[in-house]
Amino acid sequence: MNIYLDNSNIEQYLINKEIWLFGAGFSGDDFIKTFEGKAEIAGFIDNFPKAETKNGLPVLKLEQWMHIRKECTYIVVSSDYYGKVIAEQLMKEGLRAFEDFVVWDNKCIFHKDTYINEYIQFNERLWSGEKIEDTENIVILPYEGIHDSSTIVRAYSINYLAKKYNAKIIAYVREGRKVDSITDSLWDVYKSFNVVGAIDETLTQDQQDRVTALVEDIWPTLHTYDDWYHKIEIYGINFGRTIMRHYLRVYIPTYNIENVSMKEFLREAISYIVYWYDYLMNHSVKAMILEDGVSREGYARDIACKMGIEVYVTQNNEFRKLTMNNCIFRYPKYYKKFWKMLSPDEKEKGKQWAKERLQARLNGKSNDVYYPDGKSPFSMVVDHRILEKNDKIKVLICPHIFEEDSYHFDWQLFQDYFSWLIKLGELSEKTDYDWYIKKHPAGNWRDDIIISELLKRYNKIKEIPKLVSAKQLRDEGLQFALTVCGTIGHEYAALGVQVINAGDNPHSAYDFNWNPKTKKEYIDLLLNLQKLNKKIDMDEIYEYFAMHYLFYDDINRRAWKAFYNNQELTATGIKKGTGKYRLFMDECDDKRHQQIKKNVEELFRFVDDWKENEFYKVCEIPL
Repeated sequence: MNIYLDNSNIEQYLINKEIWLFGAGFSGDDFIKTFEGKAEIAGFIDNFPKAETKNGLPVLKLEQWMHIRKECTYIVVSSDYYGKVIAEQLMKEGLRAFEDFVVWDNKCIFHKDTYINEYIQFNERLWSGEKIEDTENIVILPYEGIHDSSTIVRAYSINYLAKKYNAKIIAYVREGRKVDSITDSLWDVYKSFNVVGAIDETLTQDQQDRVTALVEDIWPTLHTYDDWYHKIEIYGINFGRTIMRHYLRVYIPTYNIENVSMKEFLREAISYIVYWYDYLMNHSVKAMILEDGVSREGYARDIACKMGIEVYVTQNNEFRKLTMNNCIFRYPKYYKKFWKMLSPDEKEKGKQWAKERLQARLNGKSNDVYYPDGKSPFSMVVDHRILEKNDKIKVLICPHIFEEDSYHFDWQLFQDYFSWLIKLGELSEKTDYDWYIKKHPAGNWRDDIIISELLKRYNKIKEIPKLVSAKQLRDEGLQFALTVCGTIGHEYAALGVQVINAGDNPHSAYDFNWNPKTKKEYIDLLLNLQKLNKKIDMDEIYEYFAMHYLFYDDINRRAWKAFYNNQELTATGIKKGTGKYRLFMDECDDKRHQQIKKNVEELFRFVDDWKENEFYKVCEIPL
């Protein structure tokens, strides 16, 4: 019985029903976007809820839902990874497929469509004769558990590494999932490009005992966030930053760092550390490809780098070699040096290009930055005054997205985004400014919870609409905006608002922001805002904008061209799906296949030799 339905046949089960989505993750969000206005969604069910509400809807465990279940209530399983397991769980509870629930499988994770079958045959022909099995050498790639064009990129990338090291290809199941969560629909795709086995992070009893011993040894030493950063050394590696990057990206941060939930998180983190240390010590792993190399994957990254194993991220718009405590943007500090290498004509045309593009963004007419639902915060004017009308200094906190990695850049004054917000909360109590906070326009439900808790503790900070225009705020008297390393550094500065950063950032080579180098300097600035009056040089902003968005060849942004002709293949999020396979097959014949293999070899050569202080100039500049 096929209980896995897509958009074409699920709507009939949504009519006149109160829908509960089993799975409070991204797939549930996608379902809401897809069926907005077509389904009455009452809430979420989740086996391991991270919060009691999400997007204003309740999040319940199954047993809680069973107690409030009504005749018209109906479950739609919305989980990209656990749909089959959840369906079996519901049937064990006496719920009936179709009568009480269905599984939304719009991404064909649990069943195959025509495109999947065709792509499997396509791959088997392309990669025929290149499978390597009879070897101790291993190269590893992520089993993402979803059909997407990133799978195409990894097929080429991992086969290049397998050939380079005469290694067999092993997939690891990400994010704590198990090998038994792998579905035939996806595994047959992986096998078609020479993957021969899979692993997960399941521990043996001996490993579990070692984890317990490490937890009991380390836990008594952790009393502050600083302790977490500096006192967790295992196998000669300080995992502090990696652990906190994982924590802040996945969990709701707590103000009480010594509560029992943090001990359980420590156990989770050390479990990953023990698993990957043992695996990499006991197997001849030559190279690894990771999904993004941070959060849970950071432990494997750090251990592999310590052991001299090459680690990469390869997907549609990313192609990078990773390092320990990896951060992405290590080159903007050289922008002024790179600018001097341009010709006078390039500089003049580059500044003009930057002026036009930046003005378009500030007027809400640019599509060069992603905003949810296509709504630019620079175009949203609210029909009433937002800021208080008085003579007080007005300060706006612009928090980062907690779903993103906390360390795009190298260093921060206050360890991480959360510690920074706490410090600003404390400073708000010591000053007579008007303090405001505006959530990031791309933030999600975790950001809502984190900011709401901050506002309860520091009630001098007022929340304002996240899509209000920066121009409106400027016109109402906003003088200062605070970020760690955000794009407001050039956006708000271009509107005449003084921006104060709290760490390494893409604008640090220039003088149109305040860039304090120590906590003391940062705090002194915030306690004495009345003394600050930075003269903002628009030419500097245009120079930065041109370097960052036009001249510097960040290979990550252009990697897709090595694999595809059709840029639609790079789309992510809700646009993922098996249709990507069809698009790729339409443009890839044997000749193109061989060209892609050459392109991949060049990409690896580029990232292996990359130097942060070298100017990689865009070859085709649209001037």
